[in-house]
Amino acid sequence: MDLHNQIYSEARHQSLAYKVLTTIPSYFFFLMVFIRKVLYGLKLKKRKHLPGLVISVGNIAVGGTGKTPVTIELCRHFCEKNLKVAILTRGYRSGLSQNEFAVILSGKIVHTNIEKKNIYADEAFLQSQLLKETPIIVGVNRYQAAQKYLKHFNNTRVDVWVLDDGFQHLDIQRHYDILLLDASSPFGSRHMLPRGCLREPVNSLARASAILFTRANNLISNKTIEEVRNFAKSTPIFQVPFGVGQLVCTKTHTLVNAQLLSENNIVIVGIARPNQFLESLKQVGIKWKRVIILKDHEKIDFNKLSKNIETFDHMITTAKDYWRNPKGFDRLPILTYILNLNIHIPQEFYVEIDQSFLKES
Repeated sequence: MDLHNQIYSEARHQSLAYKVLTTIPSYFFFLMVFIRKVLYGLKLKKRKHLPGLVISVGNIAVGGTGKTPVTIELCRHFCEKNLKVAILTRGYRSGLSQNEFAVILSGKIVHTNIEKKNIYADEAFLQSQLLKETPIIVGVNRYQAAQKYLKHFNNTRVDVWVLDDGFQHLDIQRHYDILLLDASSPFGSRHMLPRGCLREPVNSLARASAILFTRANNLISNKTIEEVRNFAKSTPIFQVPFGVGQLVCTKTHTLVNAQLLSENNIVIVGIARPNQFLESLKQVGIKWKRVIILKDHEKIDFNKLSKNIETFDHMITTAKDYWRNPKGFDRLPILTYILNLNIHIPQEFYVEIDQSFLKES
């Protein structure tokens, strides 16, 4: 079993060697997280305030819970209510340093404090393509990036700030915390990184304002619900099923019948849980001859890739991988196709948001 699978596996499936090597570092990581939360709890580290309402979307396990599509649907809900929304994101592996930032609007960088440097913010560019009127502010220091955005755009009105992957970002005060749990494996081995997949201990569920079980295509077991209720006794819980979306050709921007593709395809996937994407391809009948699995957010060497794919008919990838470097994919000698993801957020969740979060305004 490789390192990736070890992290997400339950304890009984992890090798003895892996447990021995990672248990002590896991305790050190737990201690760091605990001290940090104590400092904020005692107000020795002060939270910063932004003008307007602040809502976070995040998780307590690394990767693969569906933060990006949930964030997109949440922003659409706010926009339908004629609220001005801005997304604040760290831009993991974007190439930005501590004091650098960028503002993305309609898929283009409209303001930044850096020059002649590529920004590989896959999730931010994907969000921007689907939320044309919503600025995506990318910066390691999110509060500083927000202040620079407000200053540059003459204190433009922002009604709602959405902290993408913001559950652990305690530096900014928020009014509502949405916590996502993958229904197929909410806590993995229940150990902290690197022994397990947890960024915080399970008792952190108590901080959540609402809990969404994503990929909840089947009923959640009573045992899982009871475990959540041990720490989040009255927190609203919702189930969000995920489904396979449409196949899109990136060159023509047209929908394609997956059944019409040949079997001579190459798949490239660089997300936290690649097997879930491969299963989605199987569901729509897509077959392939080769799969390249990369690390989450890993950069692609397109010069090298171009030399090794000419014998294939099509390239198939995720929307997130494509928007990390769309020009790179568009230069490939074969057509690229994206298989999109559909999610269904229950109406009851939006009612909860309107009643518990928007009433703050």
